[in-house]
Amino acid sequence: MFLLRSTFWLALAGITALVAGCTPRARLIVFAPAPSSFYFTTDRDSGAVARRMRHAEQMLWLADLDSAASVYLPLFPDSGLPARRQIHAGLVELREGRNSQAEERFLSAQQSASRSPWPYYLYGLAIQGYRPGAALRSFETANIWDPRYLPARLAVARQHLKSKQYVPAERAYRMVVSLKGDHPTASYELGLADQRGHLYSGAASSHFERQLEANPSHGPSLTGLGVINVLARRDSVGREYLLRALSAREPDSSVIYPALAASFVGDGMMNLAAEAFDSAWTVIPPSHRTVYENVDLITSPGEARQPSSGSVNRSTRADRVWARLDPTPITLLNERRLEHYRRVWLAIHQFGRRRWPWDARGDLYIRWGEPDFRSTSTNPNLEIPPAIDRLLERWKQFAGDMSTYRGHGKYDESWEMWVYKEVYGGIRLDFVDQWKTGLFEFMEPDYRQGDLYAPELIVSRAAESDPEQFVPGDTLKPLDFYYDVVQHRGDTTESVVEIYYGLPTSKLAFEPDGDRQSAQVTLGFTLHDNQWGEVERRKDRTSFEIVAKDSTNIGRIHLDHKRLVAPSGEYNLSVQATDTRSGRTQVYREKLSIAAYDRPRLAMSDVIMAAAIDRVPLPADDRFVIRDLRIIPIPNGSLRKGQTSYVYFEIYHLVKNRYGATSYETDYAIRRTDQSLTDELGRWLGAGKDPELGIGSLLRDIRSTAYRHFSLDTASLEVGTYELRVTVDDHVSGRTINKAVPFHISE
Repeated sequence: MFLLRSTFWLALAGITALVAGCTPRARLIVFAPAPSSFYFTTDRDSGAVARRMRHAEQMLWLADLDSAASVYLPLFPDSGLPARRQIHAGLVELREGRNSQAEERFLSAQQSASRSPWPYYLYGLAIQGYRPGAALRSFETANIWDPRYLPARLAVARQHLKSKQYVPAERAYRMVVSLKGDHPTASYELGLADQRGHLYSGAASSHFERQLEANPSHGPSLTGLGVINVLARRDSVGREYLLRALSAREPDSSVIYPALAASFVGDGMMNLAAEAFDSAWTVIPPSHRTVYENVDLITSPGEARQPSSGSVNRSTRADRVWARLDPTPITLLNERRLEHYRRVWLAIHQFGRRRWPWDARGDLYIRWGEPDFRSTSTNPNLEIPPAIDRLLERWKQFAGDMSTYRGHGKYDESWEMWVYKEVYGGIRLDFVDQWKTGLFEFMEPDYRQGDLYAPELIVSRAAESDPEQFVPGDTLKPLDFYYDVVQHRGDTTESVVEIYYGLPTSKLAFEPDGDRQSAQVTLGFTLHDNQWGEVERRKDRTSFEIVAKDSTNIGRIHLDHKRLVAPSGEYNLSVQATDTRSGRTQVYREKLSIAAYDRPRLAMSDVIMAAAIDRVPLPADDRFVIRDLRIIPIPNGSLRKGQTSYVYFEIYHLVKNRYGATSYETDYAIRRTDQSLTDELGRWLGAGKDPELGIGSLLRDIRSTAYRHFSLDTASLEVGTYELRVTVDDHVSGRTINKAVPFHISE
């Protein structure tokens, strides 16, 4: 008899679980039997019933509702007590999707069995799709008649979860778990409520893990654990769960791919992160993609307010911002952009509990990243580094006591304090959750100086000064190298830019090869226009060897060279060198004004300081050849004391006199630029040497273009920093032009 009673309630529980949309394994959970007032009897053989029930369970495993119902329902024919007849007919209609008819059946059953939870539970099940409030009340009534009746308890919790009422949902799920501790579905959904209510807090982990004990391939639990671990900066652990979730049944790709990409960025695996984000863009809603692509939070407020011109749409503007911030411009991979996507994902999941996409904290996190110091009401940070302590003391002197906020008195809970020590000379920002709902806003302190230190004004001023902050991780360790940029005219009238690289061999990673060692370096540059639209991108990998046993190679400079031709104008030049083996890289950026040499007025190339200048026969296949001269540059501009160096420059558009000849004078002057104020004062009073040493020469030619070079003796120069200025005076046109180049004399 007991077996048949339990079997009946198992049958109803199995069918209703299928209708409720539970997972196949969840549908096999055996719920507690109903009270004795609603028991039924049958004369069927208990062994036959047990066999039919096992067959029905197999159908439930396969989520085959029709087959399972065809086994369950004949066990309880439509005869006998009125309540049983109504429930039987209601179940048939519920299975066939006729919820309104089933609703009437279950209401009628409530009249015949008013003290049983089942008619109320099934009634709520029938109407929950279109009358959620009434369904919730019906589930709660079922719990009144039997407080230990698990299906109704679980239905109450699910209804709260569906309505985003996370606190009552957590209470209801905890009641289910307390009644049946080994209920994996309830444990999982409790973790889901905790996850959504507290933004993937660690408390949800145990609930997800309990579900995985019963169902190791449960995709939502794997996804939840993956997200929780990535948020806790346990990227490799989170990634394992997320990869398992991808192979589970019906994975939630819109959650998995962004979390997976964030974990790759956290571990410096940028190529895989880019692929994961590309996959995420195909599955997340377009409105979410817009949040990720918004660059207003990494530009200054003034720049963000500027309207886009007709030819520059929002997407183009974003691409130009990323070009400006790219830490490795010669590659197609933009690590700064991937870090921005990661920060957006973290901000949504950490600070978006009560407002989409985040509250006041999210804006700052995306702009400046993780604060250098953070203290909260739930986790006060009492270990204050000395630098932070000094900043806080200085901040208190100007901004006053931050322990109160205007109109609300003391705030002893639900607050956060963030400190950025490198932003705007060091700033402190305080947030408060006034109503303890999870929505944090800027605190309004009782400032001594009015609103001068209001948080919104502090952030606005700091953002103008430091629009964004990005510190490359271990994957972008710096590589020291030198470079020099010189311009001259090409064979016709185009402008040619020579980029000279100097790489200290002591900074490179060499691999031994017998008595020699080899290094591999990737060199390149990008040229963007004044609005950061790409003009040219070039990179090349070069290999070279040194003799390992030759001590004279220690500290030497490896020279390399790139050449570009571009129209005159204003540009942004980025020069990059990457040690292929060690991964170290460095980028230097500068504003580059490319001169126009096609205008008929006196012009001059840049001055090149060279270690050697030799004439070579043409055509010469040599990267350091200009005209018919092989010029070995000095990219770091450093000369040893007494070292002879050479100077090269070109003069254009000299005017000829009436006899067809040019007449011009060149002179150079060397001036020391690292003198102290005392030395300069002594020279002004006549106690020191003349600050400029120079020599000039008068030249005549029949060509309007001249290519000049001479040797420079530095024996008389002391250790220090100098400037060489070359001046050209065209006697025919009366025009004068000069160019300068700095250099340093060392021991």
